[in-house]
Amino acid sequence: MVIFFLLFLFIHFTSPIVAISPSPTPDNSQTETNENIQKIRQAVEEKVKEKLASITTSVSSGKKGFVGDIRQIDQNQITINFRNQDFLLKVNQDTVFIDEKRNKTNLDKLSEGQSILAMGYLEDGSPILNTKRLIILPSESFQPKQHIIIGNIADISLSSSVLVLIPLNNKDLQYQIKTDNKTKILTSDLKTGKIANLENGQKIIAIFSPTDTNNKTYYAHKIIQITASPTPTPEDL
Repeated sequence: MVIFFLLFLFIHFTSPIVAISPSPTPDNSQTETNENIQKIRQAVEEKVKEKLASITTSVSSGKKGFVGDIRQIDQNQITINFRNQDFLLKVNQDTVFIDEKRNKTNLDKLSEGQSILAMGYLEDGSPILNTKRLIILPSESFQPKQHIIIGNIADISLSSSVLVLIPLNNKDLQYQIKTDNKTKILTSDLKTGKIANLENGQKIIAIFSPTDTNNKTYYAHKIIQITASPTPTPEDL
């Protein structure tokens, strides 16, 4: 309503002024009236421009909220994964951090792997969020995220029931995966197998999710052996 009112004033006061026939003596009151109208017209024009500018800014920047998992934490920015895409969150001294118990916290209390809700404004033409409020979401509110990885067993310890898996698509990455008697093992012909049959060098499909106690260790729900022989082939290396 404000913008329409301002536009009405702008149009009204910027309409042509009917010329007044000159009189033998100066009309000071008419001159003052014209000057006042000019001042009002300029003021209304400035207000209209300011209002339009503020509307344009609010639309282009846009208030946004992202839910995602923290990938990386730097001094003044956080990288999260949201809908299979990485986004950058800019934080500063004005950013409000809220922990799982709804208490205020700070950037130092955040850690990789946490699920968070970030609210703020997108920078124009970029996926960068100027974060005004960041809330750590309770871990129990989410189902464990399951990973499905095809890779080679690089190391296995039957005594601790832990194996190290290297994905085929990233030889520089390692997953430390814990197994127990609930882990389902399938052979290459999809028959029930045993954890004791797993050996170094085998290619497997592992279905696992993060553990509650250690975000660097994962729990295996199912392991499917692709190769029956533990001897690695050139394609496995």
